Amino acid sequence: MVDYRMRLVAFIVFLALMVPIMTTPIVPVIDFYYHVLRYYVLAGKIEGVEAFYQPNWQVLPNLGLDIIGLGVAQLFPPLIGAKLIFALLVGGFYWAGLAAATALSGRLQPAAIAIFALASYSHILSWGFSNFLLGLSLAMLCLAIWVRMENRPVAQVAVAAALGLLIMIVHAFSFMVWGLLLACYELGRLGPERRDYIARLPARWLRLAPVALPAFLFFLASETAGGGEPITTSIASLVGYAEAGQLMERLIQEVWKRAYSFLRVSESGFVGLDIALGVALWGAIAAFLLSGAMRLDRRIVPALIFFAVLVVITPPRFFGVGVVDARIPLVLLCLFALALRPGAAQRGRVVPVFLAGVVVVKVGAMIASYASLAPRYADFVASASALQPGGIMAAWLPLEQEDREGRKFCAPLAPAAGMMRSLGVPTFAIATQQPILLTGELYTARKTREERGGPDALAAGFDYYVVCSSLEGVDYGAPLIEGDGWRVYARER
Repeated sequence: MVDYRMRLVAFIVFLALMVPIMTTPIVPVIDFYYHVLRYYVLAGKIEGVEAFYQPNWQVLPNLGLDIIGLGVAQLFPPLIGAKLIFALLVGGFYWAGLAAATALSGRLQPAAIAIFALASYSHILSWGFSNFLLGLSLAMLCLAIWVRMENRPVAQVAVAAALGLLIMIVHAFSFMVWGLLLACYELGRLGPERRDYIARLPARWLRLAPVALPAFLFFLASETAGGGEPITTSIASLVGYAEAGQLMERLIQEVWKRAYSFLRVSESGFVGLDIALGVALWGAIAAFLLSGAMRLDRRIVPALIFFAVLVVITPPRFFGVGVVDARIPLVLLCLFALALRPGAAQRGRVVPVFLAGVVVVKVGAMIASYASLAPRYADFVASASALQPGGIMAAWLPLEQEDREGRKFCAPLAPAAGMMRSLGVPTFAIATQQPILLTGELYTARKTREERGGPDALAAGFDYYVVCSSLEGVDYGAPLIEGDGWRVYARER
């Protein structure tokens, strides 16, 4: 039976999630606009920058939004296209999660609507890890398809193999998450109460081998398979800290960083509020389960246990993927959204009310946070006409540990200027991850700046320098243009 009221609620929540995006000309996220710049360069939509970039298409498990971005770039100007892609990430994550939750429970659950609404604006989204989020969205959508095809096992495996390859093309780590989720789901679906549980489990897991094979072969054929840091690199790092007598200090830092990512899994732009909401959300989930107000779907319990362990033990980096450990709390929160079911206790009535209140506070904070930055961004867009096309631009970003919110505000400025004014801006161009290379003056200036190890971008050869934090001891004279919280300096010629 279709619950049209829940569908209406889900659609209203989706519209609310779109409001923050519409309040500002530029979205405050860290890496996102550097990726969008790459899409528009690859699409040939930024004239006059051909000398700074070289397409480098190859087999890579990190191409999801590069492909989508090419299409968006053909139809929309950069700032509009960026917001549409961002809306796709937010909305796609939300609806894919609800599709998986509905396939598992048979109906649309209020808890799933609320939790996926909170997870749509996540700690990982604020970093701008676009391909991972698209891949995770596909992983949840493919889980829904896997569940709905359980009565057709042969077709289920064939379709999953094709979908697994698609997820791998989008993002390798998302495929890894999906594969682990399927393995845990099959474990939970059998259930330990079955007498033939041990005998049947290997067969269930063996069915996943043809699902993984196409994606695994694709990964082996890519440059990514031979690049980046394996897990053993993290082990070697710990040994190095131990030998230097800094192991305990490093472990304390790591515990704090992981606790921060766990509590701030859903971000609004207000650090204190986010941590308070994180404590309330995780605490409420525990309280609901302990009181009987909610229960867990047995099929998802093994995945919950497994990914809860991964929150603690996942290394920060491997195979060139950074901030890996901070991604796992988001996956864990999604798993709770998939697993939570109404309990038998009368106190369960408070659950949707509490979660609805958290969503209202979170979305309201998102709107306020984005809207508060809109005048700064609008001023920057209006002032960008002073930048001459054909130059190259760099940015000085606040360190994450010191001012992460400032970094979120500042990071989009340089790539946005690059798209608006046909400037060369260093973007992600790692051979094992992105289909683009930096060339010419842009490559030389970036390499010179890295070798000098200082903030002086103008001396390294850049024509323009975006600064959003103080640079003590560095005097560039009067800025070319400036506004609230940002300045742009120009090199004298």
